[in-house]
Amino acid sequence: NRNPDWREETIFLKVLVAGDATLYGYTEGNTNRYFYETKTIPTEQLIYVKFIQADKNEGAERISENNEYKQQLFRNVKSEGTTEKEILNLKYKKDDLTEYFSKFNNITPASGEESGKRTTKSQFYIKITPGVSIVSASMKNT
Repeated sequence: NRNPDWREETIFLKVLVAGDATLYGYTEGNTNRYFYETKTIPTEQLIYVKFIQADKNEGAERISENNEYKQQLFRNVKSEGTTEKEILNLKYKKDDLTEYFSKFNNITPASGEESGKRTTKSQFYIKITPGVSIVSASMKNT
């Protein structure tokens, strides 16, 4: 199923990049999930789901991806210099997302400083709410 399987959990998010757009990371086993927030958007998960899809032409199955996170970034975390190609080439990987958010924060004039330099690898973020919605990435035949 290409749609996220949402459930509420209270989790600790690690700050990966702080600034006008903040990137958070969460790791559970071999699964990495990323969240973001801006001044106008509360913390939400960057949506990425791998799923198995039947290929009707070949009668086989293939792994497909829901890359909604690219649309989220295009709508909500994009500076004037950001190109559509840059976002399309962005992978759902820590290094790619960290570089993207650092670039966004460094060229955002609101703070007047290079926000990317404030990143602290050991900093954790906790938000007291009923729970953070999180997507489950299990694979099922469809």
